[in-house]
Amino acid sequence: MPKKIFISYRRDDSAGHAGRVYDRLQHEFGRDVLFIDVDNLPLGKNFARILSEEVSKCDVLLAIIGPNWLNARDEEGSRRLDNPHDFVRIEIAAALQRDIPVIPILLEGAKVPKPEQLPDNLKELLQRNGLDVRHASFHSDMDKLVRALKGRLLKRRAEVERARGQDGEKTVFVSYPKDIAPELLKQLGSALIKGGFRLWLYDPRDAGGFPDEELEKISWQQSGVEYEGQRLLAARGSDAILFLISSSTLENQVQKNELSIALTLRNFVPCIVDDALEAKQLPEEMRQFYFRKLTQKRLSDEVTFKMLVRDVASAAARKKRPPTTKNVTKGAMGPRGDS
Repeated sequence: MPKKIFISYRRDDSAGHAGRVYDRLQHEFGRDVLFIDVDNLPLGKNFARILSEEVSKCDVLLAIIGPNWLNARDEEGSRRLDNPHDFVRIEIAAALQRDIPVIPILLEGAKVPKPEQLPDNLKELLQRNGLDVRHASFHSDMDKLVRALKGRLLKRRAEVERARGQDGEKTVFVSYPKDIAPELLKQLGSALIKGGFRLWLYDPRDAGGFPDEELEKISWQQSGVEYEGQRLLAARGSDAILFLISSSTLENQVQKNELSIALTLRNFVPCIVDDALEAKQLPEEMRQFYFRKLTQKRLSDEVTFKMLVRDVASAAARKKRPPTTKNVTKGAMGPRGDS
């Protein structure tokens, strides 16, 4: 998944506030959906083009405006906004040109500048509704921003998923215990993506080890949205369910609910990812299925990857029509399996 939230700011105006905003959004969305700094721009590249490309990947740009944003000066005393090569001017202008939502974050009583104070390619900023953020009310102000961003990102995600679904791409819902080794999850996910599938994961932070081109094939739980309904809807709507089992699965209410769906749809591939766990220790309703034993050692074998992709493809082919809600076992569910 490409960067979704672009944070634009001036270091000599609002570096501290920008860091606080970033930390809060990282907690809510994960670092992989944020772009904040120009330090990571490749050396020797056209920075204006790179910035424009990064902005084009985002669904929303936050323009952090502090007391010195408008009149910040360079070493020669010239106003930075008057320079066509100014980072902030390039970022905001690129978003406005593409009609990407721009939210002015107005710090400590800062105001959106008047038309005559802005270069022509930034004048549309005046028409964008902003958010006042103050030190004394920072957390409640950020709550408002987070709610707005979640609504925007969920809407955009739905649009993207509908478009991708029209291309016939199949989605694999990955049900996994919260104690799974991140590297094992990455290896399994990469194998499925290379096999032509999209993935649905619990949390974007679990996808942190995937390269950018694979992140574009991953969807995940949006925090702050009604948890049970979203998770179960995703599981029921997926073409196949990869059900990863460890000892903690037996006490994990999230996975128990997802197992209920998987048993009904008959489109799941159960795999044990715990060396200490044997199939005979599992509940009776699960023992009727063939379980693959997957460990990081076994995943070094390319044949294991191919067999896993084949199993998932077969599961997707035998998916039954989704049941009605009354057939879905419900329970207390919390983030990552905490009930």
